[in-house]
Amino acid sequence: MSTLILFANNATSTLAASITAAATTATLAAGTGALFPNPTSGEYFVLTFLDAATQTIREIVWVTGISGDTITAMTRGQEGTTPTAYLAGDYAQSLITAGILSTLQSVGAAAQPGIAAAAGEILTGPTTLAGAPVPVTVGTALTISGGALDVQLGTTGTTAAAGNDSRIVNAMPNTTAALDALMTTWMASLPTTTSGQTAGAWINSGGVLQQVQP
Repeated sequence: MSTLILFANNATSTLAASITAAATTATLAAGTGALFPNPTSGEYFVLTFLDAATQTIREIVWVTGISGDTITAMTRGQEGTTPTAYLAGDYAQSLITAGILSTLQSVGAAAQPGIAAAAGEILTGPTTLAGAPVPVTVGTALTISGGALDVQLGTTGTTAAAGNDSRIVNAMPNTTAALDALMTTWMASLPTTTSGQTAGAWINSGGVLQQVQP
């Protein structure tokens, strides 16, 4: 069955001719077909028929084909409604239904584990990426602010230790030993005298971290 639902704002019409309960085609009022979506393969839009006389008889259908003002293909009796015969002048409307909302809700839940981040996009906390595993696609840069980032790699569910896993680049160490190692490396890279250094620069003075004063 088609899976992509199409929508249109304020799409409403009437039937130009009567249809039977078994009909899979219908003709809309002249010039109103353009108000509705035009589904192609794998697409449909939801249409509700309503009788004009009592406005109590309703049927929800899935329209998979329309040409001009003619519905060329539709699946009758959706969402628990009953296929019914309708008369010319009865309403044909594109309305939000419980089925549409349920579909959108289920699609949203299925898509939640994967979050695609464009280059330079910022995810502000708290942001929860749930799922196993969680695919996070990043263009060229990802900034996470407002909290910590807990990363799980592989399928074992083991949390990778930031700074201790070669698959995490430029991560902040989360253990004292890893932090000490990072500080030692950084201290070793610093100049050892204030000569030629600008105010605010850091130097390694005999193993003591000092900042050059103005």
